[in-house]
Amino acid sequence: MSHFALVSLIAMLTSGVSRADTRTAAAAIIAAYDAPGTISATEANSVVASLEKALPQCQDAYLEARIKYQIGITYFKVGMLEAANAVLSRLANDTDCPQLVRICSCNMTGQICRMLGRDAEALEAFNRLASLAEQQLSLASEDTNDSVFKRLWCAALFSRAEIYETRRDFDAGIAEYNRLIQVLKRQKDPGLLASYGPLAEDRASRLHLRQGNVEQYLKAAQTLTADYPQYYRTRVVKFETACVKFLKSASENIEFANGSFSAPAQAIGWLKSSKTKTSARELVNTLEQLCQQHEGAYGGILLQYHYAWLLDTLGQKEKAVEVLARICSADVAAIDSESWREALLETIQEYAKLQSAIMLGESADYTGALRLLGSLRAHPETSHLGELTTSVTKSIETLKRELPKYENQQR
Repeated sequence: MSHFALVSLIAMLTSGVSRADTRTAAAAIIAAYDAPGTISATEANSVVASLEKALPQCQDAYLEARIKYQIGITYFKVGMLEAANAVLSRLANDTDCPQLVRICSCNMTGQICRMLGRDAEALEAFNRLASLAEQQLSLASEDTNDSVFKRLWCAALFSRAEIYETRRDFDAGIAEYNRLIQVLKRQKDPGLLASYGPLAEDRASRLHLRQGNVEQYLKAAQTLTADYPQYYRTRVVKFETACVKFLKSASENIEFANGSFSAPAQAIGWLKSSKTKTSARELVNTLEQLCQQHEGAYGGILLQYHYAWLLDTLGQKEKAVEVLARICSADVAAIDSESWREALLETIQEYAKLQSAIMLGESADYTGALRLLGSLRAHPETSHLGELTTSVTKSIETLKRELPKYENQQR
């Protein structure tokens, strides 16, 4: 927020307050906002001291709450979590605290308690946030803060569901997602529903699968793909459901401890250990069709990677190399401009290059394999990609160097 906007906001909210009060409070809170993202404990204590000095002179309830909130945030910025929580939890529990500040304080209290491993307190804070936000939204006002309330409310229910999931209380997690979906539909806000609805449906369906409730998972996944065709994971969900069906038809003892995410890897792993590959025909057909339909989409890249992996498993190595080559040459920035999804696609490309290099090495094209490895981006040596790149490169260099010696010996 700019200085002008902040001073204007404070001036608007402090009508009837003496100019001296406004100036002191404004100067303190502006200094706090101007503090860099990373500050030392000494700097934080200086900011807090200025804010606390302004409090006794502040006669406006909203501005006073904002100052207290900023004190908590300042402590949080330097990792003083207990001190931050002490300040913010008081605001969160204060029924006289202005609604927006109270809701934001509930959010921060919940986040801090999660970081401290105090799940019960986090659940309570997020539930209070959700209840307060739902009350505010039920007023159907034209409040300019409605969008903030809505997004914080969504984040609170997602956080509660995630905590329950880590506790393996899947029923409670599903209940939170369902609560979110139901209120979203009542709100009749298409943008909000499109942003959070499919993600909630997707996560709830995966929890059904982790419970071992395959039929409920398949039903929820079908609803997801039908209701949200534009959801970024819809295409991948279709393949995941095909893999789940395939695995359940192959063995009733299959478990999905990681939900549907691991279903493609589990299906390919099953095929590798199976004596017959004929049962994979329907799975291959499904994946081929999905790849053709969604080649230029986010899910299309991931589907092609699964397709190449499946082809390799079935012994169709040349076709697998062709599919991997398409992944490597794709313009991911043009496919999806969302930064984290673009980064994910770039990572898939890196793995595709590694897999291609391995397959080229298996066919004795060591020069081509090394050229492909040389096109990889630099990765930290301790990262999975870094370690894998080093290992594959050394192996191929050794093969390239030693194979001529072996062939000469055979002659």
